[in-house]
Amino acid sequence: MGTALAIRLLMRSRYGLALIAVRDDEMAASANGIDTLRVKVAAFAGSAFIAGVAGSLYTYYIFHVGPDSVFDLDWMLLPLMMTVVGGTGTLLGPILGAFVMYAVFDLARIVVPDYHPVISGLTIILAMLFLPKGLMRSLRAGRTA
Repeated sequence: MGTALAIRLLMRSRYGLALIAVRDDEMAASANGIDTLRVKVAAFAGSAFIAGVAGSLYTYYIFHVGPDSVFDLDWMLLPLMMTVVGGTGTLLGPILGAFVMYAVFDLARIVVPDYHPVISGLTIILAMLFLPKGLMRSLRAGRTA
């Protein structure tokens, strides 16, 4: 929750507008006086910091770090799938994607446990085909139309 609030405040700041400008059109942002290299490095460092904090909290949660706990296919693909299904570039998209993907994963584990990887792969393929911008952007487009 704290990370979401911090990102929300960042998106509304001057630096957040620079991040959005670099994301949308790097050449235009550079032409308007934004140091794109500095913005990109700071964005990379910030995302690495958030990932590091999340990884350390996950390590504390599982009490044991090893290949079997860290390189599990579900835990490697789940954050990517949450973001893609929910919608990239939005604050609430990955949160909505988390609810949807956990529901799909849990339903697949209960109904067809042997085909769980197939269901998760099919979900990401269908999301890319029918919701290329994610659920949040599709909901926003439907609401404004």
